[in-house]
Amino acid sequence: CIGAGTGIAPLRSLIRERQAKQHIWNSSMDKNSMEITNSIAADSIKSKHEELEQQYDHTLVFGCRTQNADFHYQEEWNHMVSSTSFNLITAFSQENPSRKTYVQQALKRNDGGIWVARHILEQKGSVYIAGSAKMARSVKETIVEILGEVLEGGEKEAVMVLKKLTRLGRFCVEAWS
Repeated sequence: CIGAGTGIAPLRSLIRERQAKQHIWNSSMDKNSMEITNSIAADSIKSKHEELEQQYDHTLVFGCRTQNADFHYQEEWNHMVSSTSFNLITAFSQENPSRKTYVQQALKRNDGGIWVARHILEQKGSVYIAGSAKMARSVKETIVEILGEVLEGGEKEAVMVLKKLTRLGRFCVEAWS
């Protein structure tokens, strides 16, 4: 999930829903694991559980002007980082006026965006973007650049991948002016 400013609200709902589903699944697994005696069935359920855990791992890239003024739900995000499989990457555009940082830059901060490419291409992950139209366009352009660096067909193939993901509901943008 990638959001800036008030764009965080719809993403928060999505993240909380997925975490609730994961919690329900985990509770169900605890009950079922006590009843399973067949090792083949147990292995199958364990494999399904690991697949679901990977599906519900979350990374939130959140941007706003300053951490102290408008870091919406900061305590909630920090709690999730410490207690679940949740990763938070922040970008504060006005924190240091001589070096502005935006969410699209944060996507490439640590490893040049390889984690984004892996999430989309290898892990079959989804990408949800919410916020201003300008931010959403910049994020999409950055994702195209990242994918273009690892796909044989370059940025042209990257655009096709994002179109396919959009059709599949795995690349969604909620943007406004």
